[in-house]
Amino acid sequence: MSYINDFPLSRLHIQEDFGFHNKVVALVLATLTNEIIQNIVKAYRDSVTNLDAALLQEKTNSWTEKVEAADRKVDNLYIGLSYYLRGMERHPDTSLAEHGKKAYAIIKKYGSITKLNYTEEYGTLLNTMQDFNALSEDTLTALQLSPWIEALTLAMAQFEVVRSSQAYEGSQYKAGYAKQMRQEADAAYRKLVDTVNALSAALGTDEFEPFISQLNYYIADEVTKLKQRDTINAKKKEEEKDEEEKQEDTSTE
Repeated sequence: MSYINDFPLSRLHIQEDFGFHNKVVALVLATLTNEIIQNIVKAYRDSVTNLDAALLQEKTNSWTEKVEAADRKVDNLYIGLSYYLRGMERHPDTSLAEHGKKAYAIIKKYGSITKLNYTEEYGTLLNTMQDFNALSEDTLTALQLSPWIEALTLAMAQFEVVRSSQAYEGSQYKAGYAKQMRQEADAAYRKLVDTVNALSAALGTDEFEPFISQLNYYIADEVTKLKQRDTINAKKKEEEKDEEEKQEDTSTE
C-alpha cells in the first residue's frame, strides 16, 4: 500500500515552508478530485493563502518607497554640501578658504553618514546641523550656507514625517501573525496527508497514487535539503570550535 511519508515540516524555514506548501497546493489541484476530500482540500488551500498574506504583510509597507525617496533627498543634499565645502576649503581667496576649513571640519568630524541605518544617520545629522548653526555669522554669510542649512533642515523634517507614518503602519501589524498562519498551514497539511493516507488504505491506492508518489518526491527533496543543512552547520560548528581552541592555545603561550 502506498502512503505519504512523514518528515519534520517544522524544521523548514518559514519561506521554505511556504514554498513547499505552494507546490503541494498545485499538486492537490491537479490530482485530488474526490468529492469526499474537497472540504479538507479547501481548508488547506485557504490556510496557505492566509500564510501568503501574512508573509506579504511583514515585508511590505505603503510608506517604504516614500521613506526611501525622502532619505535619498537628504543624502543628496548632504553629499552636495560636503563637496561644496571641500571645494571652499581650497578656495584661492584665503579668507574664504579659512571659512571653508571651519565648515568642512564639521563634515570631517562626523565622517560619511549616508550609509548608516536611519536611526544612526539622523541622530548624527541632528548633531551635524547643530554644529553648522553654531558657526559664526561671518562664516555662514561668507559661504552662503543658509540655503543649504534650510534645505537640509526641511528635507530632514519631511523624512521624519514619512518615517513616522511608516512606523505607525508597521505597528498595526499583528505580532506573530506569520508564525501563527504557518502553524495553521502546517496543521491543515497534516490533516490532508492523514486523510489521504486513510482513504488510500480504505479505497485502494489507484485514485490517490499520482498525488502520493509526487508528494513523496517533494518530501524526499526537502529531507535532502535538511540533511545538507545539517552537514553544513555541523562543519561550521567544528570550524568555530577549532578556531576557539587555537585562540585558547595562543592565549596560554
